[in-house]
Amino acid sequence: MDENAVDVNGLAELLSISVWKARELGNDPDFPSFRVGRVHRFWPSEVREHLQREQETRDPWKQSRQSLGRKRVRPGTSGYYRRRGA
Repeated sequence: MDENAVDVNGLAELLSISVWKARELGNDPDFPSFRVGRVHRFWPSEVREHLQREQETRDPWKQSRQSLGRKRVRPGTSGYYRRRGA
């Protein structure tokens, strides 16, 4: 492998995303990254392959992780969405 690993700032620049989002991707166990001390590093080729695979296998009708924990309630009550268990 003759490419250099990039850090969070390099990943943000490579994918045109915010540094905050790049850090979130680094903390995602499914995203290809490794750590050197406390710093996340990424191989650009593995990131591209991962994003390509994810795009091909993504179900457009799948419910997001964020909305899985919410339960709909009637409009006009204390909130349109309420977290389960609340």
